[in-house]
Amino acid sequence: MVVSFSLPWWVSKFSPSTGIWIYGWGLRHNLIQFAGNIASDVTPHYQSMLAWIYIGCNITAIGYSSISKNRWGAFLLGSTGLGYIVYALVSVYIVIRNRAGLFGIGLNGPSIPIGSIVSGLVVESAIQSGFYLALATGALIVLIATIRFGLDWIKSKQTLS
Repeated sequence: MVVSFSLPWWVSKFSPSTGIWIYGWGLRHNLIQFAGNIASDVTPHYQSMLAWIYIGCNITAIGYSSISKNRWGAFLLGSTGLGYIVYALVSVYIVIRNRAGLFGIGLNGPSIPIGSIVSGLVVESAIQSGFYLALATGALIVLIATIRFGLDWIKSKQTLS
């Protein structure tokens, strides 16, 4: 989870050395010429800290669920994984897609931005491995929770027999 959060989830390159990088915790860029156009999109420090606190809470929940010997632990584990999947999907397919779309930039492939950025510039954008790793991490956590819940259920049925 920490690794996926630390890797870029989406990148938009304005040139080989300049672009926008969006991580699970926020947006960073090195677009000095266009900084005014995207200043409101740069993630404030406090929001980045809140995102890392969210990850810390998830890791705490995973840790707690691993020592919990009841179904509540499996439920907490599954909820954590599902929540992380939703967080990643909403971040990319709602927040990033909608905001980039306002500038005429797509999620994947080349785009020619519209509006006040610059005319005629081709921007290359792509969803990155950090996003896919976040989805895989969430899915793995849900799978482990499902297996754990199933094993708990089987154990409870054997106890009743």
